[in-house]
Amino acid sequence: MSEADGLTGESPGGLSIAVEAIDERAVVLHLAGELDMVTAPGFAEQVHSHVTDRDNDGRSVALILDLSGITFLGSAGLAVLAETRNLAMARAVNVRVVAQSRTVLRPIDRKSTRLNSSHITI
Repeated sequence: MSEADGLTGESPGGLSIAVEAIDERAVVLHLAGELDMVTAPGFAEQVHSHVTDRDNDGRSVALILDLSGITFLGSAGLAVLAETRNLAMARAVNVRVVAQSRTVLRPIDRKSTRLNSSHITI
């Protein structure tokens, strides 16, 4: 797992990301705030650092993106989610997105054909 486990970071635009390791099977990124063109690069860095995680047996570790605390999801955030899908497919990583608010679900629904696949599930 990454050294960032358990840490919470705040990006300049007001996005906080808390990292939670669940045994060796999964990493959860809990996001809160706005995911836009200012904060998306920090989110992308976190995704990239965790999508390469492996357990002690060399198996990929699932990545769970908890977007429950997102108050705004812009196109740059959607682009990171699409990039995450591509990266997950290339590395055979299982990615799940947790979202329940219209603020998040509505923009994702418009891009659903790109995001929903066997590697990223909303």
